[in-house]
This record gives sequence, C-alpha cells and structure tokens, in this order.
Amino acid sequence: MEKNNLKNLKPVLPEMIRYFKKGCEYNWSDGCFAAGMKLRYHSDSITDVDERSKSLLESLQYLEKACNNKHSEACYVASNIHFAGIEEIGLAPNMPKVLEYSIKACDQNELKGCVNASIIFKKGDGVPKDLNLAQKYKERALDIQRQIKEEKGIKFS
Repeated sequence: MEKNNLKNLKPVLPEMIRYFKKGCEYNWSDGCFAAGMKLRYHSDSITDVDERSKSLLESLQYLEKACNNKHSEACYVASNIHFAGIEEIGLAPNMPKVLEYSIKACDQNELKGCVNASIIFKKGDGVPKDLNLAQKYKERALDIQRQIKEEKGIKFS
C-alpha cells in the first residue's frame, strides 16, 4: 500500500492496532509485526510527547516480539531501529543489538540481515572484529541470493 493511501487509514488505525495486538498476545508473529509497524506509523501523528514516546517504544517491543517469534522482516526492522536509535525515547544506537537482530534475521533467511551481520563483523563496528564470521555471513548472504535467483515462479502460457 502506498504511503499516500495510508493517510486514509488514520481514522481506523487505532482499531487495527488493537486487533493486531490481540493476535500478538497469542504469539501470532504477523500480528506482532503489524502492530509494531502500525504503531511506528501512527506515532507520526501523535502530538503529545509522552504518548508519542510510548507509541515508539511499544512499536519496538512488538517488533522484537515478532522477531523472537521467527518473523524475519521484524528482525531486520528491529536491527535498523537499533542502528539509528530513537533519540526522543532515549534509545541510543546499539551495534551489539543491531548485530543480534541481524543474525536472527539471517538465521531466518533474510538476505539483508546476513549482509548487515557480515559488514558489522568485518568492520568490528561496536563488536569485536571477526573476519571468519564476516565471511560466514557473507557466504550465507550469497547462498540466499543464489536461491532467490534460481526460484522458479509460476509460468503462464
């Protein structure tokens, strides 16, 4: 859905979030991921600083729960949040967390997670430099990339 179309959802967004949170309570990883992403989007429209901070923090918590329930994209998004940090809630960039969530994403075949883990280990960015692990995650990324290229889609005649 295009960003322009999302503004049409603003009136129903709190209700959507409520249902996704309910699904997350039952460990539905897609519900946790959707709740986290919608809370993040919804926080842009919150003017009260305390409420906005609460929404941003809650967003990260739902994304992390989705990741821990094997949602690869949630792991990747959580790693990006930890990379950038969220100044207004006091969340500083945290490279060990970036690496943790990148590895979790990679373990679930998320190509971008493997690439990030490889780069972090290669640079020793906030974590001990480890060229063996950098190579391991690079090879994993290349393997996933190869698998994607070789996938046979549905062919219509």
